[in-house]
Amino acid sequence: MSPPDKTRNALKRLIADSGVDMATVSRAIGKNHAYIQQYLTRGVPAELGYKTALALADYFGCGLDVLGLRVPTAPSNDSPRARHPLQSIRKLVGLSPAQFARALNEDEKTVAEIESGKHPLTEKMLLKICRTFQIDPEDMAEYAPAFSPDERVTLLRIRGLTPMQRREMEKLFRKFEKERA
Repeated sequence: MSPPDKTRNALKRLIADSGVDMATVSRAIGKNHAYIQQYLTRGVPAELGYKTALALADYFGCGLDVLGLRVPTAPSNDSPRARHPLQSIRKLVGLSPAQFARALNEDEKTVAEIESGKHPLTEKMLLKICRTFQIDPEDMAEYAPAFSPDERVTLLRIRGLTPMQRREMEKLFRKFEKERA
């Protein structure tokens, strides 16, 4: 059984055991009333985002492991507050540093340097991480250079695009990057 299937089955059990309906759970985690129903029955989205999984675990009062998500244990001397959010995200999704770097199509050394604080988290990298792992850029804002009001508006516009529109925008971005190089 794949991780999304385990997560869906676990979520179905949690809903059934709690006696609430899917619309109530959807609204409780800040989504539209049909979000959970679409996730469970239609498979949309294909996987829960980091923030959504945390909200569901909080709502049901359970750990992420109950939802079928792998939660690695940290060494006892590793304070969660001292951990860079990239490392937390990487560990939450259960990826090794090499797998995390491959998912981002980045060099493993660069990702390790960002995690350790030796290399700054650029806006470009922040947006790539947020897009890849379905994380709200605002959740990581303290680790990236501040966004201007124009950049925030642009981010909001990008979030509202359809998948096809996002692919077209990515093509444009790649074209612009090649022209700059």
